[in-house]
Amino acid sequence: MNRAIVRALIITVVAGFLTACGLGAMAVESISDIGATPASRKQKLTKDLKRFHNGLYWGQAGVVLGYVVDDKRDEFKRDMILSKKREKIVDHEIELVDFSDDARSAEVDVTVKYYEVPYYIVKSRLEREEWQFSMKEGWKIASRKILPDS
Repeated sequence: MNRAIVRALIITVVAGFLTACGLGAMAVESISDIGATPASRKQKLTKDLKRFHNGLYWGQAGVVLGYVVDDKRDEFKRDMILSKKREKIVDHEIELVDFSDDARSAEVDVTVKYYEVPYYIVKSRLEREEWQFSMKEGWKIASRKILPDS
């Protein structure tokens, strides 16, 4: 066989193999993105918490409200508008994520550092969030409350 033909065949086989591997990786990634297993739901919440809290930090109402259950959107929107006038979040840290057995709900404790406008003294508070998962909508926050000082 001609060397050029052999090279072309090898390149074709390798390219086909790499393409198949890439598609396989995309399928695995898609399964974890939809939250088909408890492990993938836990992984997805970690990413969604980061996006949600970064949205709060930057005051991105569209990002934040995208993670809120429908019946609480107006309440969250009102709280964001008031909060934006009263305070500025400077940092947050996820302290604890407690998943249900099937990882379809989670309780999240977050330390929020903020200052009240116009005073620039940074304070901390602990907030508890209730998150719910559905295959249709992914993770959504159902409630968020400030916990009393401990």
